[in-house]
Amino acid sequence: MPQPALAAVRRRRPGRRIRLEERIEYDREILGAPNSVLFRKTGVESRVIDAGTVLVDMRSGTVFELNRVGGEIWELLSSGITESAICECLTGRYRVERRLLEADVAKLIVSLADAGLIETKWSDDPSPRSE
Repeated sequence: MPQPALAAVRRRRPGRRIRLEERIEYDREILGAPNSVLFRKTGVESRVIDAGTVLVDMRSGTVFELNRVGGEIWELLSSGITESAICECLTGRYRVERRLLEADVAKLIVSLADAGLIETKWSDDPSPRSE
């Protein structure tokens, strides 16, 4: 079975690993429209490692692991970016069907939102909205 273009966020707790639910379809009421600006939530530290990026939610102490592409997306989120702009940035870098890329990016965004690691800002609202 082929590996997905992007790996989902994996949550690490001492002694066990839990994989967050992977969903392509997600509630737009929570994340907003596809062109809403997504940001990293404050209180989340990150470090780049050989295999990708490690995230630590300083509020809960939970550790998350992203693959290299997930780490690239995490970097893009540092200054705020839309989901569609993320896809545009990655389209030229990777040989993957656009439809698959969009689905994988959506899965990662959902996983990050479910974990409380990102927040959304709508164009008519200047302050970020927590998930």
